[in-house]
Amino acid sequence: MFQLHRRPQICILGSADPGSAAYQLAGQAGALLAQFGITVVSGCGSPATRMAAEQAVNAGGLVVSIIPSDEMPSPDWPAKVVIPCGMGDARNLLMALAGDACVVIGGRAGTISEVCLAWLHNRPLLPLVGCGGWSDSLPSNPPDERQNFSTNWSGRQSGSSITGYRNGGPACIRCNCAPSILGITPRCRLMSDQLRQKHNASADDQQQVHRTQ
Repeated sequence: MFQLHRRPQICILGSADPGSAAYQLAGQAGALLAQFGITVVSGCGSPATRMAAEQAVNAGGLVVSIIPSDEMPSPDWPAKVVIPCGMGDARNLLMALAGDACVVIGGRAGTISEVCLAWLHNRPLLPLVGCGGWSDSLPSNPPDERQNFSTNWSGRQSGSSITGYRNGGPACIRCNCAPSILGITPRCRLMSDQLRQKHNASADDQQQVHRTQ
């Protein structure tokens, strides 16, 4: 019987200062993705993306880190797999494409570059809103008029949990439904149907290859 082996993967894009609401939310997002069995892709170059990676590792998740340098980082780098691309800022394109979707946290100029590249290549964007930074304006001010796949994650927090993940938000800015991360909560037609079709098409292609071998 044919089985899919690839895990869903989410890229973490953005930046935020330590101690900020966005920084704390980044860590919670990383841990939650790991608990869902989603591979976290993070450059770990900013405090926020590193925090997301650390918390994902602490939660037992798989973290892949794509770094601009051509050298391997120190052994305490928060990732199970490290890919030194040696491409400098051109690494942003790899980050934009390396996930089934991209979580956007806060962010400055480098994040804008990654987000626009992800948008051009039809990657769903999941901005964490309500905690400052460029990601706050992304749902109302997308990169252009195409309006493809943008989703709004709530940045409201309650204690150590993110209320938006479980109780009415984050809401899809198109249909105001409950969240859907690669179909995990398949109430959002926009996310779950689009990505399910993508994965089903990939499975059909691989199955055809097996039959012809």
